[in-house]
Amino acid sequence: MKEKDINYVAAVEKAISKKYGPEAIINPRSGWDEEKEKLYKEQLGELKESNDLPNQEEEYEEVKGVLIHKKLINKRKRKNCSCCESKIKNLDDDICHTKYKTCFKCYIQYIEGRLMRWEEGWRP
Repeated sequence: MKEKDINYVAAVEKAISKKYGPEAIINPRSGWDEEKEKLYKEQLGELKESNDLPNQEEEYEEVKGVLIHKKLINKRKRKNCSCCESKIKNLDDDICHTKYKTCFKCYIQYIEGRLMRWEEGWRP
């Protein structure tokens, strides 16, 4: 490995300082002292205390006789097609379900070309 060329290092630091300003080449430790260290540790302790879990009982919910963590419970209702009762699986199904309450397959089969009839209340 080559030894560091001091002139090259100085030239690089000078170029960085010229382009980004003198604060770009300052060592971060140069502005750190005991007072800042003490303040940092106090703030770190406060942050740790604020992130502690308040009560474990509040974190769990009973579902059908089993305790489950609240983050694992899915409150969203599953969407099904109103015609064929299949699950809404992809974006095309989701778009058709939002507008017509059907999946894309049922939209193609029953609604496309019969939109006025569908809006009047006709269902297969």
